[in-house]
Amino acid sequence: MPYSPRTVMSPEHTKYLIDQIRKDKIIYACEACAINLACILIFLFSATQETSIARDIMMFGSVIMMLGYTSYMGFGNLKRLKRIQQLESTLSSED
Repeated sequence: MPYSPRTVMSPEHTKYLIDQIRKDKIIYACEACAINLACILIFLFSATQETSIARDIMMFGSVIMMLGYTSYMGFGNLKRLKRIQQLESTLSSED
């Protein structure tokens, strides 16, 4: 169920939602680390290749993938952080 500011939730549900969003942030950060490690390995493997065109494509592609997913994850986690802050403020105003 998507959260909208007009939806009235119980404090327990709000705390549960905050906890789940925090766990999602951790999962995305771990995924970004795994993808970055895979891209670094691809980059290192491609550096040993003899063919210059294939090497350049693999190196460029791995760097673009690493930067792209890290940016995607960072912006997504910023959005989740704002949502957590919004939920915490509604939770504190309910007390």
